[in-house]
Amino acid sequence: MTAARFPTPEERARRAQLIEMLDAGKVLVQLTPRHPDADLPEHLRDEMAVGLALSRRFALPVMELGPLDIRASLSFGGDRYLCIVPWMAVFSFKSYVDDTHIFYPESVPPELIAGLEMARRAADSDRSEEHTSE
Repeated sequence: MTAARFPTPEERARRAQLIEMLDAGKVLVQLTPRHPDADLPEHLRDEMAVGLALSRRFALPVMELGPLDIRASLSFGGDRYLCIVPWMAVFSFKSYVDDTHIFYPESVPPELIAGLEMARRAADSDRSEEHTSE
């Protein structure tokens, strides 16, 4: 039996933020499925990042914003799966209703940051080549 624990201030803050955003409407929850306590469908588990859309209007059989994780029975290709997303696996909330985008850089997978940095350097290099050829 694992020891029970209380949510951290960071987990409580993320939960409160998502509740507030869901009050306005649909939210994209971006997360790393490789987090050890995350449980997603098999085809998503090896992805670097996954986005899950949540809304109270979906009338999901299960949508719980618990103290330690999000639990939602979402549909993937017509099949329901009870997704379990620990708060600390979430690195971003993006509202579909307005421009609200909350980002938690400490939860971004390191390999995603490395990939974004490589893409930024390549774009910078392309831009500098364009300026030198003019």
